[in-house]
Amino acid sequence: MQYLGIDLSNTDANLLFVSDGREQKLSLRTELCRDKREDRWYIDAEAYEKALAGRGSMVQGLLAESERDGLLVAEDTEYRAVELLARFLKLARKQVLGDEKAEELRTVIVLPDYRLAFVRELAALLPQFGFPAERTRLVSREESFLAFLSAEPALLAAGEVGLFDLAEKSLCFYMAREKKEKGRSCLYAEQRKLRDAFTLRMLSTPQGERMADQVLTVSAERLLRNRHFASVILTGEGFNRMSWSEGFQRAICKGQRKLYQEKELFSRGAVEACRLSENSGIAPRLICAGPGGRADFASGETVRRRAGAGARRGGRITAHGGRQLSAAAPKTEKSCCSQSAPVRAARRRPSACRLAFCRSGRRRAVMSIAHSVSGMSAPFR
Repeated sequence: MQYLGIDLSNTDANLLFVSDGREQKLSLRTELCRDKREDRWYIDAEAYEKALAGRGSMVQGLLAESERDGLLVAEDTEYRAVELLARFLKLARKQVLGDEKAEELRTVIVLPDYRLAFVRELAALLPQFGFPAERTRLVSREESFLAFLSAEPALLAAGEVGLFDLAEKSLCFYMAREKKEKGRSCLYAEQRKLRDAFTLRMLSTPQGERMADQVLTVSAERLLRNRHFASVILTGEGFNRMSWSEGFQRAICKGQRKLYQEKELFSRGAVEACRLSENSGIAPRLICAGPGGRADFASGETVRRRAGAGARRGGRITAHGGRQLSAAAPKTEKSCCSQSAPVRAARRRPSACRLAFCRSGRRRAVMSIAHSVSGMSAPFR
């Protein structure tokens, strides 16, 4: 079986293609280039070659404009941004597949901001660009995070799991835990968008590195205080290089918390969501706090419930049987996440661990997660 996970942002798209145990990774800028002479579109290196040679016009901001239902201009022609985004996804899929034939390919696209109107419009357009509705899903990052953790049960067994996602002018914190709902196990997650975001250009100077480290250290101490976080994961472009964040890492590792790094967390979570959609009989029950969203396993139709006042009071929503866990929205509409079953169908092997040292000489465990998808550990840098 073939799986394709796509993690979208306004600047980058990370793709992970898995076929018969083999992996193909691809990271692209979320940009298109239109040929000046004909209606042809390019991405990645070919797009920059056309633009530098003066034979193409670059189009940027695809995701942000699509969420606003805006228009983008290329060669004096206006295009709907959501159509250009769907075209970009088609070209990105073609590039990551290469010579591989797409046979029963299942695709999950992860969105950083799950907005119902935008998701429905994109889901309606994708079949026109070669993404069959019955084998394509659009999910939130919360659901992708939970799907990722469902393949790493040892993390949740130890306690709550935190996740810091640092990107350009974006800093988000996710928390996940296992809990009981009426005698059944389920996985619960919520997201917080932090106001402490900064531009990654700060990391190009020593002074900027110190300032960024101080900002993240304060955020970590505030978010992790008085909570039983057994492990914390780092992801996002800002954590590709870790040497600048020693104070932040020390704040995380207090109280014997374990620190992990996973560069492709959301795309790997998308691949695991593909697997869960196939094996609904053993899939865990996933719950996302607030107005998150998901795509229904059977039809590919995107469904979502707005939590309204219930979300502001810390309410949560679930797609299990279309039943709402806190009063806020009509009971007839299904909403976020997955289906019921035992949380742990099978135990994976534990994560690979190595030891690192801070400048202060304090010893801490820094781990890189070993995935059941690839069987290999990503190096910690």
